[in-house]
Amino acid sequence: MQQKFESISNDYEQLHEKYLLLQSDFQRLQQDYESLQSSYRELEQSAGTWKSKYDQLLQDYNVSKAKYEDLQEKVNELEAKVAELEYLLQQYENVPHNYYETDHFASSGTAKELKGILRQAHDMLSRDYMAGVFDCSESAAFIEWILEDAGYGAYIAVGPAPWDPKAGYHAWVIVYTRDGYVAAIECTITTSSRSWLELELLDYGIIYGDNPYAEGYYEGYDYLFKNIYQAIRYFGAFEWNWWEGYWGFT
Repeated sequence: MQQKFESISNDYEQLHEKYLLLQSDFQRLQQDYESLQSSYRELEQSAGTWKSKYDQLLQDYNVSKAKYEDLQEKVNELEAKVAELEYLLQQYENVPHNYYETDHFASSGTAKELKGILRQAHDMLSRDYMAGVFDCSESAAFIEWILEDAGYGAYIAVGPAPWDPKAGYHAWVIVYTRDGYVAAIECTITTSSRSWLELELLDYGIIYGDNPYAEGYYEGYDYLFKNIYQAIRYFGAFEWNWWEGYWGFT
């Protein structure tokens, strides 16, 4: 019995030592666990703080991005306006200096003298119609200049072609005489290289009330420009530079 007791006692002591070791390891692991748990809580709290900051930064970014895009759109609009103004300035600078200060024609600006002035205009400049080179817009600008120089109130009219609106846009002149008359002028007739007889029969482009297209000329325009600068500004797609290569202008 004594031997069994001593054997069991030795086993107990060994197990007790192992227990104590395991207990020590358990306590150390528990401390590590509690330390990790504390760190995790700190990290979790920090993550929440950073997430809140991130969400705020994302919101601020989206607001700034929207403002930037709006500002960029305004910048693009301003750049387009600047480019448009630069183009207009270039076109204005192409108009001869003192354009309306010439004095080539003497007239009292009456209806009776109108045909004679148009005859002189033809003698001064007559060219064959050539689209994009010397067409309705150049002809209209030239006749408006002539009539203003001669003392009439002349306007450049732009609108659908009076003889056929489907044919596209056309330019002609509306002139107001000093004795109270209004006349539409088909300037491509005035400046054409037709024969003297044909031009006389066509009254150098004057459109009278019995003309089948008179309504289109007198009422069918969309724009009425009081000078070439307005025509350039509002209808720059047309060319008005009839003076290029002509004497007297630089």
